[in-house]
Amino acid sequence: MKYSCDFIAFNCYPSISLKGLKTSFEDVINAFEVNELNNWIDTHKKKYNKPVIISEIGCEDRESCLACTYVWDFGNGENFNDGKVQNIMLKGIFEYLKDNDNLDSLYYWFPFRGSNVVNTINYYIGGRYNE
Repeated sequence: MKYSCDFIAFNCYPSISLKGLKTSFEDVINAFEVNELNNWIDTHKKKYNKPVIISEIGCEDRESCLACTYVWDFGNGENFNDGKVQNIMLKGIFEYLKDNDNLDSLYYWFPFRGSNVVNTINYYIGGRYNE
């Protein structure tokens, strides 16, 4: 595999918290620590010497999605939260990964809601946001 692929890509949907909108920045960081995301990235970069990409990560803007980011029940009747849930997750993701030079790219999968999410993206990655 070392010579037969151009990059290593993976999806990442860890459970973050059962606290809903009371989920703290530290809760998000801890969720990624428990899943050893940085270790996984570093190990694969070292082993294959290929770009490492998170090809899919994110959650809907619904409180329940912090508990189970990989279940998308679009018709469950739960209201969107003007970007609050996504902003909680995004800040944690970016802060957790910001010093990992082995990660080449990250793709967030769900449409963003609310100006606070766009502001977070602008703060961390210089505004590379396509509406």
